[in-house]
Amino acid sequence: MMEIELRNQLAEIILESLKYPSSLSPVEMLELLCKIWEGPTSGKTTILDIKPYTTLPAYKSLISKSIFNVSPKDDKSHNLPQLKREYLNEIKEIHTKAVAACEIIRDIRENPDWGKLPPLEKGFRLGAFLFNQHLFFETHEILEEHWLEENGPLRPLLQGIIQIAVGFYHLLNQNYAGASSLLKDGTSRMEPFLPRESGLELEAFYLQTRKCLIRMENLGKDRIHQFDMSMIPKISITPEKLISKESL
Repeated sequence: MMEIELRNQLAEIILESLKYPSSLSPVEMLELLCKIWEGPTSGKTTILDIKPYTTLPAYKSLISKSIFNVSPKDDKSHNLPQLKREYLNEIKEIHTKAVAACEIIRDIRENPDWGKLPPLEKGFRLGAFLFNQHLFFETHEILEEHWLEENGPLRPLLQGIIQIAVGFYHLLNQNYAGASSLLKDGTSRMEPFLPRESGLELEAFYLQTRKCLIRMENLGKDRIHQFDMSMIPKISITPEKLISKESL
């Protein structure tokens, strides 16, 4: 399991990048750094690829995080930041997360109507994008911001998706009790909003999540490591703006 400080800082980098996707983002800088850290096997990315960006806000925001050590300015490092020693064995997972987040950002930039979406609907869609990339902790973080502010009828749906995301996060970490409890509670909260709500197609997602729960319970705590992660569903997003049930 990823260290808590590293997990939280990565989530902060990703969410900051998603909130301002129109400009070069910190997570895109992180993806470049990962290629450099991983060395020759990662391709042709070198320090020269990062140097033109070192004066940009995205770069400065990234290296301000406490998970980095910034090298002294010299001819060899060009101020290239390095991860703290205790996180060096996590570079591959960090790179995977960064690539997934960059894919989301590219999709958002290609959507001409993204800026026209209401904040809550945008939050639901960002949550779905993150969930579909198995960025479950980040799904929790971005939807919780909306859940804390929402006092209307969609609050239980926000909580339900959050619980499902955290349930699958626990499943990835083989926490049987946490996964079971949260997947049950999350799907129960989602039921009143089926088949769709706020631009999200929920019915297939709900049914597949219940299948995951049944499969996990059949395996039991001692065999949870045998769960097939390819069973984890995706949340489908319709291109049209859907009308919520409350306004019908």
